[in-house]
Amino acid sequence: MKWKLKLILCAVIMSGIFLVNKENGYACSCAQQPSVQSELENKTAIFSGKVLKITGSSQKKVLIDVDLIWKGPSQSQLIVETERDSAGCGVDFIEGENYLVYAYGDKFNLETGLCERTNLLTDAGDDIRNLGAGKEPEKQVNLEHQLGTNAITWGIIFIAILFIFTLLMFLRKKK
Repeated sequence: MKWKLKLILCAVIMSGIFLVNKENGYACSCAQQPSVQSELENKTAIFSGKVLKITGSSQKKVLIDVDLIWKGPSQSQLIVETERDSAGCGVDFIEGENYLVYAYGDKFNLETGLCERTNLLTDAGDDIRNLGAGKEPEKQVNLEHQLGTNAITWGIIFIAILFIFTLLMFLRKKK
């Protein structure tokens, strides 16, 4: 009976590790970047702003305080998703830095990547000149609550539940 309990406990732990540590392997390869004009026609949103917060592990969610908008939702904050790192074509956003972001998807689920011309604002001077004058956001919003819980938090919750389950099993056996 004791070995069955150990086997079940081991299976629960292993399944938890696989659920929390979900990793995808990608190799980033971009063709020649499209022109700014082409991106203006094809992207869902083009805006500049400061990165406030980054969450997530395999798919990062980036909260951006928007300064100027050339296309897309006219609000003071937007959330953009990108892959974890540049190997998966993700943009390596840095909190506190300003970016020019080219995003695709629908206006409630924006995504960007290395192949989308997204870049630090200090390196996007030619793009800004080609885009022309942007507009300031019309609607003030706070989207920080929409960033959600990341995999590390879920992992801690899972381990806590597993610990409580194991403790209950141990106490039950002592009676």
